[in-house]
Amino acid sequence: MANLRGNTDDELEDIYREKSGKLRDEAERELRGRGYHYNNGEWMDDEEYEKSLEEDSDTNWFIFKAILVIAGLVAFFVALNYVHLVFYFAYEHMLPIIVGFVASAVLMYVGKGASKSLNFLFYIGLFAISTSLFPLIVEMFENQDYMAFFYESDSLELAKYGFIYVLYVALIPWLLLKIITAIVRSLTEREVKSKTTQKKDSQNPPIK
Repeated sequence: MANLRGNTDDELEDIYREKSGKLRDEAERELRGRGYHYNNGEWMDDEEYEKSLEEDSDTNWFIFKAILVIAGLVAFFVALNYVHLVFYFAYEHMLPIIVGFVASAVLMYVGKGASKSLNFLFYIGLFAISTSLFPLIVEMFENQDYMAFFYESDSLELAKYGFIYVLYVALIPWLLLKIITAIVRSLTEREVKSKTTQKKDSQNPPIK
């Protein structure tokens, strides 16, 4: 067996690259014994090897995140197209949605706009009624029947209105909830103050 302990690191690397058989194996053992690692076609010491692993890890993590972002965008684009089926379902079932909305509004009013659970139920009603009315908005802008628009439009056009719907349904029901419940609470407070004033007046009639 060749004794390569007297060779420098560079010489051992040359032997590993240029020789074969036992001499090459001995050069590899000696390099590994000196703390070297073989990675990506070259020999590295501990510091270089750890740095290389970190770079590989960063690269892999970047690729993984890029794949996730691309997959998310594709899924979002597909969802924007198929969300139109939700519009159509809500549009075709307008009557039960209106009944549910009215019921949720009555319950919210009974709760005087102060019950979180009843307000949330009212928000669901607002969400549903807003969704069922969205096809009418599409018809207004496109000047054609909603289903005709759905079947005649390309994916990009459908995705455009899908994106508009996301913004619309994220904003409109929430704003209506805040405004309507605030009005109900204000009316309730006025009613309570009015009753309190009347009660005080009845208890303390003016002196003649």
